[in-house]
Amino acid sequence: GRLGLVHMKQGKYEQALEHYHRALLLQEAALGEHHLEVAYLLKDMAYLYATLARYADAEGLYVRALSLLEGILGGEHPDVAMVRSGIAWVFFRQAKYQAAEKLYRDSLRVREKVLGTLSLDTARSYHELAELYAKNMSKYEEALMYTYRALEVRKKIVGRSPELARSLSQLAWLHFLQGDHEVSEVLQRQSIQMMSEALGPKHSKVAQCLHRLAVTYQRIGRPEEAEDLFQQSLVIRLGAFSATHPDCAQDYHSLAELALAAHKARNISGPSPDLDKSREYLIQASRILTERLGVSHPDAIVVNELHAEVRRMMADEDSEVDYSPPRSGGVFGMPKSNWLYALSFAGFVGVSMIVKMAHK
Repeated sequence: GRLGLVHMKQGKYEQALEHYHRALLLQEAALGEHHLEVAYLLKDMAYLYATLARYADAEGLYVRALSLLEGILGGEHPDVAMVRSGIAWVFFRQAKYQAAEKLYRDSLRVREKVLGTLSLDTARSYHELAELYAKNMSKYEEALMYTYRALEVRKKIVGRSPELARSLSQLAWLHFLQGDHEVSEVLQRQSIQMMSEALGPKHSKVAQCLHRLAVTYQRIGRPEEAEDLFQQSLVIRLGAFSATHPDCAQDYHSLAELALAAHKARNISGPSPDLDKSREYLIQASRILTERLGVSHPDAIVVNELHAEVRRMMADEDSEVDYSPPRSGGVFGMPKSNWLYALSFAGFVGVSMIVKMAHK
């Protein structure tokens, strides 16, 4: 699994998964299915599947790993807490927030008890809870508290690092949600620079920071800069993941919002090139989110509601929407003339819903 670990740290998730599968077969044959090393391989594979948005596969492997580790190490071991956090992340990505919170808090309890508060694993729990609570503006203070806790621990232990960059990005996002866009921009730029230095500019974690900065620009009326960053984010995500990854739907959705805003700014009645672009992006986003997360997921609901609005504006509301997987032909299932725009719709992360909540 060492080569798989190298690929995983480089953000080459599909290649990493291939190596882990081979390693698992070898380890099970040599050590048996109930060995500690097998449990750790299952945990790493589950993380890869979750990163690739294959949540059912991820959950199954995490549950297997958890059963083995609890039996071997006991329920209060930090490695058991790590697996519980992994399952919580799978729940979080599927908008199962209550189930995720329960596991995240249990993981934090174990880490603080065994490792103390000055630990990178404990800081990870702080960060995970901060991300979760940022989804609910009534929990904003808790999100801010856990973000600062993670930031301080990471600053003391590792300094400039991907971990610290993630905390800066999360702090920037919380400032954005409160309308403090200037501070948000500065922090997000610091995060992008730090993450790029550590992981390279084409890593998927860099894409998330780019997307968040783009959302800030979108909010403060800098659409050209926002579009450029959304496109950069999408290009990175399409390279790191498949064309049907939910993170790609984030950027498609954001690009659709930009195109729709451009159409509305021109006070045009009926179809326009911008409205056409918005619809194309939303078709891509709807297909991805419906296929990978289901129509009841909050992100899918937001995209489909916006898609319905665009169709009404095109006097097209009675036409049937095709949510089947993207077709082959052109580039990533879109007309060749639009493929550059399609390279920008990957950073969704429920942006529209969060912004609406923040300004109620």
